[in-house]
Amino acid sequence: MVETFAVAAEEGATFVWFQPYKTTQITKPEEDLLRWGFKTTETRELVKGFKLSEYQMPTVPRNAKAILMIATTKEAAQRILENKVVTYRSPEKSGTFWVQLDGTWGTHIIIDIYGGGNDFEKDVLPHFWRTLGTVVQRPKGKQEKPSCVELSDLAYHRGPRQSYGE
Repeated sequence: MVETFAVAAEEGATFVWFQPYKTTQITKPEEDLLRWGFKTTETRELVKGFKLSEYQMPTVPRNAKAILMIATTKEAAQRILENKVVTYRSPEKSGTFWVQLDGTWGTHIIIDIYGGGNDFEKDVLPHFWRTLGTVVQRPKGKQEKPSCVELSDLAYHRGPRQSYGE
């Protein structure tokens, strides 16, 4: 696995990490949810030019604290981060993922599925406003607190309700 990562890095790959909100260890349903979310992103063209063929998601090892996605190029990594928040809804599953790129926290992709787990508008969105409210007045690009992101960096897209697994 380490050799695979080294080869990918030499070939210009970018490593993007997804850490679920309110979770200390990755579960199989969270991994499946993220994979489904990206499949939905491609199918419904939620991010312009997003093609799953430009990414790899190695199986998450047991007791992992984050999910790795390998973007084959810097452009592919940028596409995944283009919309800072992506929301999907379904009656079965809910999950929120914080995204880390190049060691700097602050980009967020939300996969919030209606009816299970956290409700985005009641739980997650207020958390964002509390976090982001402390950095709204900072000049853009200033990173005194790497765990924060500027309000201008937050975009919210709510996808249609659909069944998990479609």
